[in-house]
Amino acid sequence: MYNFLRDARTIRNSFLCRFDTLDGYSSDFHVNGNVDGWDVYNSIYLYGCWSSVLFGTSYARSCYVGRSTIFVPLPAENFYYIKIMMKITNRNPDKVVGGLTTGRIQWTTLSDGTWNSSKQMDFDIVADDEWRLYTINMGPAQWWQGDITNLRIYPFLDGWPSDQFSIKYIKFIKN
Repeated sequence: MYNFLRDARTIRNSFLCRFDTLDGYSSDFHVNGNVDGWDVYNSIYLYGCWSSVLFGTSYARSCYVGRSTIFVPLPAENFYYIKIMMKITNRNPDKVVGGLTTGRIQWTTLSDGTWNSSKQMDFDIVADDEWRLYTINMGPAQWWQGDITNLRIYPFLDGWPSDQFSIKYIKFIKN
């Protein structure tokens, strides 16, 4: 039996498989200073992208990051998992009780571009300054339907000023 790998000079991925993925959308924070379209930030100071991480520090109890432009519409029926690799840092350890337990995803669709409370879903977070993969199943959300065009991510809803977040990636995953 002949082993092709033994005689190979280089091994690389084929460009033919470039779009062969289960990701409908995947952020790219690999270029320092480039927030990959995630240029809306609310109640956040010290915001940016460095070393493949989107980061920010809140000056309020909650904050969010979002996009000023929509992405290619994704059918909610096929892409109903959102994965976020995120780290939450509690900078107020004296205020541990009742804080840093909940994050939120909010979205718009092709047919309804308004941000409102009917198109949102909360999820549990852990504020231990460790990287965690949050896999949020959007399927149970009543208005997760149609073509999704934009997201807002609230890293936490119940933090304190100077609490921090870091995000390595945001992905829509096909079921």
